[in-house]
Amino acid sequence: MKFILGLISFLFAGWMFGQEPVFKVELSHDTLLLGNYVEVKYTLENIQGKFTAPDFAGLSLIAGPNHASSYSFINGEVKQTSSYVYFLKPEAEGQYIIGEATVKSGSQNYTTPAVNLTVIPNPDGQIQNPNSNLKRNEPGVIIRPNNNSNPKKKTYRI
Repeated sequence: MKFILGLISFLFAGWMFGQEPVFKVELSHDTLLLGNYVEVKYTLENIQGKFTAPDFAGLSLIAGPNHASSYSFINGEVKQTSSYVYFLKPEAEGQYIIGEATVKSGSQNYTTPAVNLTVIPNPDGQIQNPNSNLKRNEPGVIIRPNNNSNPKKKTYRI
């Protein structure tokens, strides 16, 4: 009985780690009107480990990290996903660099690239909504359609 359980565990671990790991970062906007906030989402697929967020210098943390995880086993394919979501508000106009996030999984380190955020004046006090349906435009880029002046959402994959 122990042999059978051990064999099942071994096969299950093989399926789990046979899937390609993905670690990506998504921004709700790459250009933001001052007075609004940006959603930054880090997604780990088939990676388990210690997540370390970057320093959000110049950005005030409104909410987060909000953590979610899921696990699926469909047609013999195992997929485990974890995400960390931060809502950040810039303090002033200008260029912001959101640094690399890292995940340490055993002896392996995964990192996301640093991403740029441009904050522009907002004399009319317009509100940008970061929560919309996602739509794929090209590989590695996700666009969030909305009625605001800049509906782009970029995804950077390693």
